[in-house]
Amino acid sequence: DYVMGAGWRVPLMELDAAVRLLAELRPAGVVYTAIDVEGTGTGIVLPRRMGLLREAARRLYYAGGVANCGHLRALMEAGFDGAVIGYALYRADLSCVGPDFRARF
Repeated sequence: DYVMGAGWRVPLMELDAAVRLLAELRPAGVVYTAIDVEGTGTGIVLPRRMGLLREAARRLYYAGGVANCGHLRALMEAGFDGAVIGYALYRADLSCVGPDFRARF
């Protein structure tokens, strides 16, 4: 697993090394982007190494493929603190209401 750059084409650093660096800096938040589905609205891809990512920052956000409220619920249950939603809002077909979503997202 790598941190990617240059339009997600060039591996910049191994994920383990990036998390160690971030753990030292302790940023307020980090966005994990599932680059294979980002901008598609085709569904989420949960990271295989969520425990490792949790060490990177106080808050962890997800981006990529979110298309419905079930995806948001799965992200909540996986331990993400929030989600970056673009394509679903562009399509204007995402409307999640209820106490579960107000409490977390």
